[in-house]
Formats: sequence, structure tokens, C-alpha cells
Amino acid sequence: MRKFPKVERNNNEQGFTLIIVILTVVIISIIGLSILQLSSFMLKTTVHERNDQTVYYIAESGLVEKKAILITEINRLYNLAVTDYEQQLSTPSPQPFKAIFLNHLTKNMTPDALETSTYTHYQTQFSQQPESTIKVDVVWQNEQLIYKLSSTGKINNNSRTVSQNIAINLNSIQLTGGGLGDFSKVAVYAKDQISLGYDDILKNIKGELASSTQNSIRLTNGQRRTITYDPKSFNLLIESTYKSHLNFDSKQFENATYIPNYSPLIRNNKIEATWNTHHDKTLSLTGNLKIDKMSVGNNMNFTLDVGNSDKILYVDDLSLAANLHIIGTGNLTIFVKNNLQFQYANINLSGATNKLKLYYAGDSKVTIADGLKLNADLYIKDADLQISGGAGFTGNIYSNGVGTVQIDGGSINENVLLFMPNYDITLTGGATLNGTLLCNNFLITGGARIDGSAGGGLQNAYTIEKTDPVSVQPLIET
Repeated sequence: MRKFPKVERNNNEQGFTLIIVILTVVIISIIGLSILQLSSFMLKTTVHERNDQTVYYIAESGLVEKKAILITEINRLYNLAVTDYEQQLSTPSPQPFKAIFLNHLTKNMTPDALETSTYTHYQTQFSQQPESTIKVDVVWQNEQLIYKLSSTGKINNNSRTVSQNIAINLNSIQLTGGGLGDFSKVAVYAKDQISLGYDDILKNIKGELASSTQNSIRLTNGQRRTITYDPKSFNLLIESTYKSHLNFDSKQFENATYIPNYSPLIRNNKIEATWNTHHDKTLSLTGNLKIDKMSVGNNMNFTLDVGNSDKILYVDDLSLAANLHIIGTGNLTIFVKNNLQFQYANINLSGATNKLKLYYAGDSKVTIADGLKLNADLYIKDADLQISGGAGFTGNIYSNGVGTVQIDGGSINENVLLFMPNYDITLTGGATLNGTLLCNNFLITGGARIDGSAGGGLQNAYTIEKTDPVSVQPLIET
């Protein structure tokens, strides 16, 4: 029988192997738990950092969105302020641009630009909806207007806040003047010729003479008179200073909204009346009114009540031989499309000059004569103009058309500005004009007088240069 080799067994009676196994398992478990805890901690840290970084960007995004709305609104109001400033520069006492701009910012800002806003149009983050809340505070620092934007981004319990200041330059325009300088004492500024009709006429001219053409003054018998040559300012006055006054836009009247007026004074869309002077009449304008004809005569008293807002009276043909009064706190603009006639009338004598603006789009001559007294600003599209027969005119006359103006017959005109750069103006027949003329050619003769030395004439020539009204300061976390 075959015998197998004897195998000796090693019996470990002390259990060292078991202990080693147990220790190994314990160590592995401890390491595993540590790794698990570390992984959990790292995960929480990563989530926190992710949310923390996300809420910062959410806060920044909300601020950028609100800032864009605010800056757009500021620029809109800035452009309105520039327009208002330019329009009123030709008035005797223009407001500073700073005051006009600040008034727009404080009164005409749309509510959405300043009110507190909450934005939630962000993509959800692990079932959490981010949001940003932005508020705007208006503060003054060292006499500078500042809009302070503060935006807080939130996700769950995480939040961060950023802020940014927008400083406003309230004097954000520059005026660049022409060559003539002070226009307040100018009597005549002609594009071409200034002609003096007889030897002794110089004593009848008070104020400076200016022309945009060299050697433009014509004198008789060796008379001498200083005349300022300034080719630059003439165009600046037309294209900038008085630009808004020369823009005869009929469409603004054609496209205006008009409402019916059921006054018994209006029949067949016409006002035609020659009432007895003892029967005064008043027409209340509840809104803009458009009629075919208005004819008021017999030297009666006729009143237009505009109420507490500005009104437009659009009329195809206007004939006045009456006393026309304008009452109410609003102002009146009369637009005459075809024909305009005055005779023995007193128009707006008891009101301020700027209470009445009269626009004439027809092409037949406008005659202010027979003792007519007119207190208004007159805007003529193209027609010729004659002021004579003891008539009186107070206000300004504007036209960018082409025509002639004849002033004669002892006319007395107080503080008048005739701004008619393409018109030839003749002052004759003993007429007296206190004010300033800007025209193409000018002739004075026949004992006429002009006095521009009292001031209140032309405003200075300039161009408006815009600068950025907004200065955005760096974004910071608060």
C-alpha cells in the first residue's frame, strides 16, 4: 500500500491571525468613514460655493438690468431738457440748463425707473428659484445728484448684495458762441445790404449795425458808420438759437385732435357775427377747435376762454374788426390756413404777449393798419407783411420764408423782434420801431427811426454741444 508524505500543521493557539484581520477591517472602515465624511463636507462646500457665486451673479444681473432702464430714462429726459433749453434761450430771461434738467429728472421720470423691482426670470438652480431685488435711492453728495442702486441676489438661504452709483452732470451742455458777441444792443443784422436813404438818417438809428456780408452798408454823401462784419453768427442764429421759431410745421396743426363745440355762436362750422358793441360775447374752448371761418366785426368785444390748459383754434379764414380778449390760465395758438385780415381791432391788449401765438400759412399779404393794436407772437410762412396807418405791434414776428416787410405811417412798435432772415425790410414814412431786425436786406428812409439800444433784442448766437450726463461709478459688494 502506497504511503503519502506526512504534512505538518501549524496551529496558532494565540489568535494572532484573527486579530490582524479584525484590525485590518477596522482600519479600512475608519478610512472609509473618513473618506465619506470628507466627501460629504466637500460636497456641501461645493454646493455652498456654487450658490454663493450664483447669487453674486444674480445680484449683478439684476443691477445691470435696472441700471439700463434708469440710464435710458435719464438720457430721454436729458434730450427733452436740451430741447426745452434751446427753445427758451431766445426769451428775455432764459432758465439755466441745470434747472430745466433737474426739473425733468424730479417730475417726469417714469415710475419704473425708480421704484423697487424684484426679478425672478432666472433659470432654476436645483429646484431653487433665484431672485434679485433692486432699489434706487436718490441722494445728494457735494451738490451732485446721485442715483444709488443696490441689488440683493437670493437663492434659498444664500444672499449677496452689490451696489453702484450713477452720478448726474446737471450742466452737461456747452454753448459755443459766434463772432458778434453781445447781440442785445443790435438794431439791424442783415444777411446782405443795409441802405440808408438820406444824409441825416444816421441820427435816427440807435444801436449796432451788423451784416454777414463785407462792405454791405450803403451810405450817401460820404457818411460813415461802423458796421460789424460777422458771417458766422447769422447762420448760428438761424440754425441754433432761433431754430425752433423758424420751423413752421403745418402738420402739427393738421394732425392735432379737435373736438366739436356746440356753442350757439358757431353755425355751420363758422363764427360770423357783427353784434352790437353792447352785446359782448364769450366762446369757451373746451378743447382744440377747428372751424371754416371766423369773422367778428363792428368793434365789439369778443372773448375766447381757454380755461386752464393750452388750446389750438384752427380756422381757414380769419377776419377781425373787433376787440379780441384771451382769458383763462392757458395760452392760445391760432392757426390760419388761407386768409388773415385785420381792421380796427385790438387783439390781446390786456394779456401777456406769450398768451397768444398766431400762425399764418396763407400767401396773401398780411396788413396791420387802421389803428390796429396787436399783442402776440406772429409766425408767417411766406406772405408779405405791411404795418402802417398808426398801427401798433407788440411781440415778435418770425418767418423762414421769402418776402417783403413794409413798415410806415407812424407805426409805433414796442420791444419787437422781426426775425425774418430771407425778407427785405423797409422802414419809412416816419415809422418808429423799438427793437431789432434780422433780415436779408434793410432800407431805412423817410424820417423813420429804429432803436435797438434798449436791449431785449436778439439773443446771442451759439451752438449747443451735448456731453454725457451720466457717470457710472465702479460696482462694489456691500
